[in-house]
Amino acid sequence: MQTIISKYILRNSINNGTAIIYLRIATLSRQKYISTGIKVLVKDFNERLQCVSSKDPDADFKNMLLAEKKAQVNDIIIEYQRKKEILTVQKLDEELKKGYVAAKNDFYLFCEKEIDENYSNSETRKTYLTQLSKLRDFKRRLTFADITKRLVEKYFDWCLNTRGNKESSAYKSVAIFKVFVNWGIEKGVIFENPFKGFKIRKIGGNRQYLTADELQMLDGLYHSGRLNDERSEICAQFLFSCYTGLRFQDVRNLERNNFYYEVIGGERRLFMKFVQHKTKREVTIPVMSKAKNIIDTYYNKYGRKIFYVRTNQITNTRLKAIVRDAGIDKNISFHCARHTFATLALDKGVSFDVVSKLLGHTNLKTTQIYARVTNENKFFSVLKMEDL
Repeated sequence: MQTIISKYILRNSINNGTAIIYLRIATLSRQKYISTGIKVLVKDFNERLQCVSSKDPDADFKNMLLAEKKAQVNDIIIEYQRKKEILTVQKLDEELKKGYVAAKNDFYLFCEKEIDENYSNSETRKTYLTQLSKLRDFKRRLTFADITKRLVEKYFDWCLNTRGNKESSAYKSVAIFKVFVNWGIEKGVIFENPFKGFKIRKIGGNRQYLTADELQMLDGLYHSGRLNDERSEICAQFLFSCYTGLRFQDVRNLERNNFYYEVIGGERRLFMKFVQHKTKREVTIPVMSKAKNIIDTYYNKYGRKIFYVRTNQITNTRLKAIVRDAGIDKNISFHCARHTFATLALDKGVSFDVVSKLLGHTNLKTTQIYARVTNENKFFSVLKMEDL
């Protein structure tokens, strides 16, 4: 019987002691390295046990991906052994690329292949794979023929009543399921749209943001010296987003070459220009003095990158504690910084059009969701009527 050995190893070491996990496939004559797209700290990968250690906050998720990737390759190896055909490294590569798993009519493996090939970014990849795992909890095996309008309705009902999701979370899961189905329609393996007639509603939530006073309280904590190094960096990143409106991933991607100076009103002013991760649109944003002070602190600390940004989960966990330490009683996540920027900019009289361009919105209606009247404005407006 042909001997094929598969093993996970670390390759392509990058900044901050991290590396990418590759699956090495070896025959007697050749070997091939297949990237999993998973980044880990070198010290957190156990090559002997072939897994990510529990010290990594996303260990369970990453180990699930490793198991699924190896199972995908093993399925191909077993199928070739069953047919008594020689599986070369080149053939294995071809089978993976042409979507061998899709030929088996397995919707989940088809989606995993699409995610592997097109979504290397950790946050998007994690979101899609988490939702795919949730869908698998609903129905263990799913073929293309199983995907009907009735199945979509059952999945939505399962999210609400069995999984206990809020309506907004259930609609989000169904919306991502629709993304997966659209991949199948585009590739010609799903022939009818099961979402036709199923309306996915976007439930508007309470968009938390910091008031101007609360922002000053948080800024005061940042400059007080009371935070340890990790929390100080996370606080700085959040404040920078409050002063610029950048999303979490754009803060993570920010590099030194995104900054430049331009003479405005006879003075050199700092600007940043970058392509937004979500919209792929290029935006140019002037950097206010408080944001510039943060950039000056971290500009030369991490090479070409401005910040060392931890995972979204770690960042939000630390951020909630930081906000409490500042004396702010709000449930804040990192994305609230973007809401803070937009709300306070409009509150200060910046026009919708300018705020929309600063945020990189493609539609002015998206910006209008921030056009709320703050409690502070309400109070001072009513105060003017005290002498009625």
